[in-house]
Amino acid sequence: MFDGKGRMTHPNGDIYQGQWREGKACGKGIFLDQQGSMYEGEWLNDLYHGKGVENWNYNKIVYTGDFVEGQKTGKGKFEFDGNVYEGDFVEGKFSGKGKYIFAKTGQVYVGDFEDNNMHGKGKMIWTNGTSYEGDFKQGKMEGVGQRSYENGDKYDGEWLEDMRHGQGVYFNAAEKKELSGKFEYDQFVPEEPEEPVTSPWGNMRKVVVNTENQKFRTDVRRSTFKKADPNMSNARSQALYSNARGHGLHSNDFESHEIRPAQMFNQQEALPNANISLQGHEMTGRKSQRSNKSRKNSNYHSNLNNGHGIDTLSSHNQ
Repeated sequence: MFDGKGRMTHPNGDIYQGQWREGKACGKGIFLDQQGSMYEGEWLNDLYHGKGVENWNYNKIVYTGDFVEGQKTGKGKFEFDGNVYEGDFVEGKFSGKGKYIFAKTGQVYVGDFEDNNMHGKGKMIWTNGTSYEGDFKQGKMEGVGQRSYENGDKYDGEWLEDMRHGQGVYFNAAEKKELSGKFEYDQFVPEEPEEPVTSPWGNMRKVVVNTENQKFRTDVRRSTFKKADPNMSNARSQALYSNARGHGLHSNDFESHEIRPAQMFNQQEALPNANISLQGHEMTGRKSQRSNKSRKNSNYHSNLNNGHGIDTLSSHNQ
């Protein structure tokens, strides 16, 4: 047991030189091992503790900062292969707030880290002026974020593994056009138009009949009603007729096509608590005239941008 300053050479050739307390390295000291690693800084009970500098492979890898009981914990700077991380450490890992500079590409990331990965909120800046600000997950752009491109284009929306994926808005700067909607794996997905159906009164989408225990659906096509379930009651047809009258339809509209409310469904036993509702768009178009001629199906057109001009996002991972 000794105190003060001294030098010790271990049986394997490792060397410690510095301050001692009760036979342990305490205070300031230098440690050298046979693999070319060195630590210079503060010690407590034979462990790196306090401020210090550790390097490996003869200064090819260098850490400068805080240590707690032998672990890099606190604020520090880590340099390796030209890459530089400066920020928070927890037990030897990048965790907390920090800044990372990529040696090969010159990219700079500033934000949250967890277990040596970009994870949380952050901002990535490329050398060509492109930038991304938003959510990161396990080192990749994932969640919600905004990316600005070198050509002036912008995307603001959801991301998955460095790709535009989910709901978002893409602005094409050259054409001054905006795409808004769903993206899948970096590609814009145009919405498919709903197929219209023809009724005696114009265009309808669906008529849905709800009960306590069952749900029935009737499509209106080619100026007639198609029965979706043979057990639909006569009371249901009366309710359907009343609901149609409530939307401005009249009995002569039924009569012109020889459709009677009582003929729509033929089951005698009524089902309880009928509730008729229209889903989708409200009825549109002109009411049918009194004629036995069939109606032409109305056309539905939709012009959607096919996503022209969107570039493919390249991964930033090194």
